[in-house]
Amino acid sequence: MVQSPSENLLSLRFKEFENSLLLLEIAAESEDWERFYSLLMSFCAMEQALTESEGPTLVGGTERLHFLVMVERFSRLMEVVERQREEMAKELAEIENRGRQVARLNRAYGS
Repeated sequence: MVQSPSENLLSLRFKEFENSLLLLEIAAESEDWERFYSLLMSFCAMEQALTESEGPTLVGGTERLHFLVMVERFSRLMEVVERQREEMAKELAEIENRGRQVARLNRAYGS
């Protein structure tokens, strides 16, 4: 089946969108948070542009299903990132607590 130029463009945009999501997943896996943040901004801009320009096209067909699968992947990724953020917050709180304990000991024993 031959695709029209607009279908080819939509297919290309979906591939770029999916690649952007893959890069986000890789950055999260490697805990490269600086890169993750910039990729996240790019991904969100790409998603907004895609839905604004192709919104009516996404209502039906395989593109919509493909888009929904990517949204689900993104949702799972953000859940993983949130759990990692919570774990880091706990670790930082423990470090801060140890720091306060050391400061109290230093004050108590004059170190």
